[in-house]
Amino acid sequence: MASRRCKAGITAGLIGGLFVSAGLIAGIWWLMERHRASRRRYHLPRLTAAIVGNTKAAVASVFGPPRVATFMGETSTDYRDAAVWYYPLPREERIGLAIRFDDNRRAANVEIIRGPQ
Repeated sequence: MASRRCKAGITAGLIGGLFVSAGLIAGIWWLMERHRASRRRYHLPRLTAAIVGNTKAAVASVFGPPRVATFMGETSTDYRDAAVWYYPLPREERIGLAIRFDDNRRAANVEIIRGPQ
């Protein structure tokens, strides 16, 4: 009889330990996700500020050629002549950057584009 109680106690202890471990892991995961989300909000404005003033060549050397580019009344089809370059950001959220260049081929404005959630 004592042997059965001992086995039942060990089993209950193991199951309880699993629940505590799962709760601890879920809590740590929640904290990490919360921290990661707060870092995202903090870094996007810094990224946009770092892009402004750079040349098209510098932006292309970091991000590569744009996925989409818009031309303002020009007949060229070369992305380097486009007025606005668009880049999707690799995130689970739908976020992209629109980089508008001035006549001197420097980034004048960067906008964060948020897609539907």
